[in-house]
Formats: sequence, structure tokens, C-alpha cells
Amino acid sequence: MKLFRYNSSGTQIILLGIIHLFFHVSMIYGLMHYSLHWLWLTVIGTILIRHVGTQIGGHRYYAHNSFETKPWTEWLMSISFVCSYGGSHLRWIPGHCFHHKYTDTEYDNHSPHHIKNIKDFIRVCWPPMIFFRKLFNSETDKKRMNKFSEYFREENYFKHLYKNKAVRFSHNYYWLIAFFPLVILPIIDIRLLIYFIAIPCVINGWSLFILNFFGHVFTFGSYRNYEVDVYGNKDHSTNSLWLNLVTGGEGMHHNHHYDPRAYNFKMSDKWHETDFLNTFLIEKFLMK
Repeated sequence: MKLFRYNSSGTQIILLGIIHLFFHVSMIYGLMHYSLHWLWLTVIGTILIRHVGTQIGGHRYYAHNSFETKPWTEWLMSISFVCSYGGSHLRWIPGHCFHHKYTDTEYDNHSPHHIKNIKDFIRVCWPPMIFFRKLFNSETDKKRMNKFSEYFREENYFKHLYKNKAVRFSHNYYWLIAFFPLVILPIIDIRLLIYFIAIPCVINGWSLFILNFFGHVFTFGSYRNYEVDVYGNKDHSTNSLWLNLVTGGEGMHHNHHYDPRAYNFKMSDKWHETDFLNTFLIEKFLMK
């Protein structure tokens, strides 16, 4: 088995950006010209792409190993993750784990506390852009990338992920899987692509940005349950009442940073803390 090396192409990052721009345009067109009755497809697509694929599969299961699952659900989570069009597991997960280790430090690509210009804002909006070297080539950017490369080696090149059959398949055939719905669904009916893929991806993308940004600053309704995480680190992560409503349970970001391996983000007896949907999907359908 070949060793996975982290080498992201700027061309791939731009292509993913074009796809998401197309999704935004097609969402606006679809909502203006087609019946809103098709939104039932958006509900299903959002559950599969945003929750099963991204928040549960890519995040809680593959990145943090929060629970054990069944073989067929691994494949479901992997394929659903590809359909979020954020890059393969082997490119997304190391970056996310790096964020947890260096949260809100100068190395953290997610942190809103180091925004000095428009490039920094773009980086926080979509962290994979850091690999577009023609744009992100300052000394600070190089320092971040060198630190990430060092971390990637420390984590033994994330070999455990590449050994996973579902992850390896979705990585090696990422673009084949990604282009399949983009080509096939419009042939059947363009509304399938708009409501089942495009709108859920737009929802997922903006939810991740809002979470990455407002989950690390104090706003109305923000609070913290713990001073440091289980590793003894202190960051600026927060729980947020309004953010929890907007993101469907992801707003307890401080709880997650306190204990990343917990699949349920509800970690207190406070009535307003709830992670119902993701926890329900894990315990009723995905957990072994």
C-alpha cells in the first residue's frame, strides 16, 4: 500500500471553488423558477451531506473516532462526505485535527483572531485555500504550512485513515464520485441537482464558516462550561445559543473543543444544550 503524502493542488482548490459558486447561482435560480415543493429533497440532501457525511462522518467519526460504526454506514458516510465538495477525507481531516491541536494560535487556519486582511478572511472562510500557494505565500503563510507539515509527520502521515477501505476509495476516486451527480442528475432532472445537492452544499458551506468564525468569539448568548480542555489547553472556543439553533446542534463548539472524542456535544444539564439530530442519527442508525 502506498504512503499518502499531503500535497494539495491549487487547481483542485479553484475547481472546488467554482463548483460551490455554481451551486450558489443554481440555488438562486432554482428558488426563483421552480416550485418550493422540491424542498423536501433539500431536507434529505442536508441530512445526508451536512449531517451524515460532514458533521457525523467526516468530523465525529473519521476525524475524532467518536464511536464505532457498521461497514455499510462507513461507506454511506464516506460517499456523502465527497458530495459536500470540500475535498477528500485525507485532505480535510488532517487540517481539522491540526486546528484542534493549535486552536486560536498563530498557526490555526480557522481562527478569526488572526484576521488582518482580506486574504486572512478568505482563509478563515475556506481553510483549504491556504494550499493555493500563488495567493498565500507570505512568511506567515509559510510558517503555518511548515508547522502543518511537521504535525503531519508527527501523526505518522495519517496512515490509519488511508488503511480504511471506504476512505481510500473515496480519496482515490474522489473526482469520479464528485462529478457523477453533477453529470447524471441534470440529465434526469435539473431540479434534482439543485435541491438535492446544490442547496444542501450551500447550507453546509455557510454553516461551517459561521461555526468556524462565531464559535471562537463571544457574541450574544455565548458562554463556556470549562476553562481548559481535556488536554489542558485553553482557547477562545464558545458555546452559543443562537449558533446552536442555526447549525442544528453544532453551536456547542466549546463543549466539542473540551472533549473532541465525545460524539454527543451536550455535556451539561443545561436545558438549552441539545445535540438532538446528530446524536439521534448516530445512536439510532450509524452506531455499531
